[in-house]
Amino acid sequence: MNLKKIAYQVVVSTRNNGKTIHNCLSSIDSAMNEFNKEVKWILVIGDADSQDDTLIEIGKYAENSSADKIHLFDYDYHEKKGVNENKLINELHDFGENYPLILFTEPDGEMTMERPMMVFTALTYDVPWVVGGWKAETSQSGYSSKEAADSDFYGPWATLFHISALPKDNKLFYETVNKGRDVLAWKQLKHIQDIKPTPHVRDFDCVHKYSGRECSGIRCSFGGQATIRDEQTTNDFSFFNPQDDPEDYEQKETKLFLGIKSQLEKGNDILKDVV
Repeated sequence: MNLKKIAYQVVVSTRNNGKTIHNCLSSIDSAMNEFNKEVKWILVIGDADSQDDTLIEIGKYAENSSADKIHLFDYDYHEKKGVNENKLINELHDFGENYPLILFTEPDGEMTMERPMMVFTALTYDVPWVVGGWKAETSQSGYSSKEAADSDFYGPWATLFHISALPKDNKLFYETVNKGRDVLAWKQLKHIQDIKPTPHVRDFDCVHKYSGRECSGIRCSFGGQATIRDEQTTNDFSFFNPQDDPEDYEQKETKLFLGIKSQLEKGNDILKDVV
């Protein structure tokens, strides 16, 4: 990993998160300032046509943000989440020379000061991909960094990437399915491309906290059964056609996820065929 400077891009995807985005953004500011008041960082937001107060709250936050700059991109509401996220990753490369460290987060959670600290694990082991521990604020359950990395049970919100590890003009997240697309990406990297994350050295120090739900994504043991663990994934159909039946989509998403998972288990490189 060729890291010439410690400077961050904090990346958030939003869609009608007006009730939680304030706490999310405040936690980012606190985490970055507690880490180092002089740290260089920018905020990159992709919004999927929010109809509530999300953009108003972002505007209020921008007035006093410690970020060097805030970039706001429009998502296509009708696209799958992976399509929009991959497009946003391409935008990150435009800022990568000056801000090479990527911290994805989510509008329903809170970043801790330990998150930017993950850079020291990256520097110690000279690696471009680090995974940290996380917990659910309501239940106090969670995973250490080693448990999360070993089980692939985490989202982008528990990672630190160097920009060189994110594909440019390519696909990181699977674009056909919303459910578990991040977990499928970790499986793809580990089991197909033999690229593995490094657990954060401070194993039990939480890098991300949830407010009100346990985890986003699906926990699926490679070669085992998939276990649905996410209230938002199973109930959030904001990127689907509003005329469609949510229960029907839930069944379709689960079937599609298991089909993709099966292909990965057989060693088939599914992401290279994404269009």
